[in-house]
Amino acid sequence: MIQEYAEKMLRCPNDRGLLIPEEKSLQCKECGQVFTVYSDNLIDLMPRKMYPLKPRNKIEQIHYDEQRKIIEGSKLPSTASAEPLFGDSNFYPPSFRAFTKKYRAFIRSYLPKNGVLCDIGSGIGNYSLVYARETEFTVCCDADLRSLNYCRDLAEKNSIGNVLFIKCDYMQLPFSEEVFDSMICLDVLEWGLDHELRTLTEALRCLKSTGVFLADFHNKNRFPSCLLDPSLMKYSRKEIQRLLLNLHIRNYEMTEFGHAPIVPYYLISSEEIWTKLDKVLFSQGARILVKIMKS
Repeated sequence: MIQEYAEKMLRCPNDRGLLIPEEKSLQCKECGQVFTVYSDNLIDLMPRKMYPLKPRNKIEQIHYDEQRKIIEGSKLPSTASAEPLFGDSNFYPPSFRAFTKKYRAFIRSYLPKNGVLCDIGSGIGNYSLVYARETEFTVCCDADLRSLNYCRDLAEKNSIGNVLFIKCDYMQLPFSEEVFDSMICLDVLEWGLDHELRTLTEALRCLKSTGVFLADFHNKNRFPSCLLDPSLMKYSRKEIQRLLLNLHIRNYEMTEFGHAPIVPYYLISSEEIWTKLDKVLFSQGARILVKIMKS
């Protein structure tokens, strides 16, 4: 099943040329680049060159430089590593796990059942591996090979066999046009305006005309009082609306969700206590979830 879907949807990220299967690799019929196939469900489809982002300020330049370092330094570990991966619940207190569980259920309520799902920035699969059981097929995309490999191991341990893991550049997705019924992009649109615009553009190119795309943004109007990492890009509702208008997106819905368990969860381990305090201290959600419909 994995090979069937891979042949149907995968394309060269450089020119969207057809990919010809070879021994432990795929080669683009057009540009000739050879891509590594680590296993039947883990493939490296990074382009020859990273998308040339244009930072507006020093903060965005720092973000883009950091992103490049992550991608260029991403390799499969030769041995098991004790270094924590982002989103691994083993390295976070109970409140973080409870928050993720609630947010996962919240996201699920917006997703159509069955069909083909793509998770852009899947990390270790906190969302996509749960949703995979309800889909026909799922594709996990991430720029970090370690996270993808960890995610693949989790899928295998939990007997989830309908998932393909792709290392790629979100701004040059290695897929054909209109192949996904639904797409999610969570904790990704936080690097800078050019990154966000290009990632959204590529995602919508790959989404079917009847598809649903869910993306979230950190709420700019919420964070001055919650001590979240000041380096993350944050957006107000009006800024998100302008960003979507820039891409000629008019069919969308916005809603807010939850607190940001960053500093407080180290002080208060109980999700129940923090949720009650959250309602008293903050009137706005930490994240703004946007549901985009192409039709």
